[in-house]
Amino acid sequence: MELINKSDALGMFRTGRMKFLRYETTDLAKHIYGETAIVIGRLQGTRKINDRELQDDWRFSKVYVRRHTEWRVVLWQVSDWPMP
Repeated sequence: MELINKSDALGMFRTGRMKFLRYETTDLAKHIYGETAIVIGRLQGTRKINDRELQDDWRFSKVYVRRHTEWRVVLWQVSDWPMP
């Protein structure tokens, strides 16, 4: 998967170029360290890009930071699973 920034990712959804047909998270684990939280898990899904349907099986990590009363994602990283 190529590296994309936030505006590129949002642009793909706005244009309809990419749609998620299935999105399921499992194997979740969370760790909270004061104002920071780390969530790891597995993401399995089906997405459609243009006319191509793709099956994804990823492991992911998300890092959240609490600002006032809201948790905000500051990092999201995914890797293919199982690793080649």
